[in-house]
Parts: sequence; structure tokens; C-alpha cells
Amino acid sequence: MNQEHYDRLLRSVKEWNDWRKESDERPDLRYARLCAANLRGANLRGANLRGAELYGVDLRGAHLAWQSHDLIAEILRQAARKNKVYRSVAGLVLISHDLCWEELAAAVTSKQRNWAFGVLAQWADENTPRVLREWMQERQ
Repeated sequence: MNQEHYDRLLRSVKEWNDWRKESDERPDLRYARLCAANLRGANLRGANLRGAELYGVDLRGAHLAWQSHDLIAEILRQAARKNKVYRSVAGLVLISHDLCWEELAAAVTSKQRNWAFGVLAQWADENTPRVLREWMQERQ
């Protein structure tokens, strides 16, 4: 983890986003303790969040690092609440760093996939994984 990156993000999302616009540096937030942090609207694209503690983080309006299994798993965990079937999808995402989006989509039931993609669709942007974009297009 880069302490400067971590401190900047926790100090102010605006400061973080301004820095992201000016810097080509890839944010390194590996193993960062971000539990319950307010990251509303934060630009997390391309950030390395592997192993970050994200429990309860507020990601409303954030721009996602779609490659971060940790981040995607936390979004799904929060949405699943106490539903064990849906929480299992979040767990699968979390432990499956070696699987691509297509493989993860194929590893769950269609009901689980529809639920997960429905949750993640609200964060769709130009970097959204192809399999999720295609799922969204099928539902229009």
C-alpha cells in the first residue's frame, strides 16, 4: 500500500479525484483498511485494491475498479445483506482472483448471475466488463 495514496483518499474524495485527474500513477491501496470509509463518488478505476478491507465502505456514485475482486465482492455482500445464496456469490468473487468475468458468470446459477449483474449495473460506465454490458443490453 502507498501511504500517500491511502491518506489522500481518506482525507477527501474531492482531493483524491483531483489528484487522479492530474496523475498517471496507478493508485496502490493493497491491504488498505477502508472499513466503513465514505468513498462516495471516488474514482477508483485502475486502483489496486487487492486484500483491502472494504467492509461497510460507502461506494455510492464511485467509479469502480472493475478488475478488483475485493471491491466487487464487497458491493455484492452489502446488497445481499443476510441472503446466504447471494452472499455466496460475493464470496466466490472474493476468492476467485484467477477467474475472469465470463468464468465467474458461468460459475453461478442464472438467478444468481441476474441478481449480481442487476446490482452491479448501477455502476456501469465505459469500463464495464463486456459480459455485464451484454447482459444489460439484453434487458433493454
